[in-house]
Amino acid sequence: MKIPIFLKFIFALTLVILVVISTISYYMLQQQKDHFTDQLISLGRSLARITAEQAPDKILAEEDLTLFQLIKNVAAEKQVVFALIADSKGKIKAHSEIGKVNQSWIVPESSNLTTDQDGVRVSRITKAGEELLFFEKPITFQKIKVGTVAVAISQKKIQGNIEDAKGFVWLLSLVIVIIGMLISFVLGLYFSNPILRLKDGTEAISVGDFEHRVNIFRNDELGDLGHA
Repeated sequence: MKIPIFLKFIFALTLVILVVISTISYYMLQQQKDHFTDQLISLGRSLARITAEQAPDKILAEEDLTLFQLIKNVAAEKQVVFALIADSKGKIKAHSEIGKVNQSWIVPESSNLTTDQDGVRVSRITKAGEELLFFEKPITFQKIKVGTVAVAISQKKIQGNIEDAKGFVWLLSLVIVIIGMLISFVLGLYFSNPILRLKDGTEAISVGDFEHRVNIFRNDELGDLGHA
């Protein structure tokens, strides 16, 4: 089946555009995801570290109301799923979920340890089917561990931002593909029209019409061929 040149131009250029856009979009979205993740890790580490610095004397003095206020301040961050302070025996002294106070703190199974900096352990846990960033920081008093701060942060904001970015990328890709198709259509006609005239001239000569002229006024190889 004969396929016109301008259609081949459209197909080829559209394919190239799609490959380029897909590659760029993948790396751009991955960088966005890494950037948002780094921001959440920085937030979680900061919350765990500051709380651990303020909690030692409160745990030793058994100031449960003050510990609860510390956790309440941490839980005020929208991304925080839960936060708690446990003493050295693993008993929860303050929790963002009031019903868990005075229960034993069972450290959840974690995976993919990402970093361990400034004494803050950062890992990933799963709760109710959602993957959370999990931060643990020992509470120390004169280098003696007196408790633990734990903070879990949701990654839904990251997912929401990535979805928004995907929507923008798809819209931009569609616009670029349409523009590319129009450009390839024009380029295809730019080359196919003089070729059609050359074809007509060849057919005329083949039947003995030596008066036929190929009028291609171009300063390139196709123009030279038409003149010849």
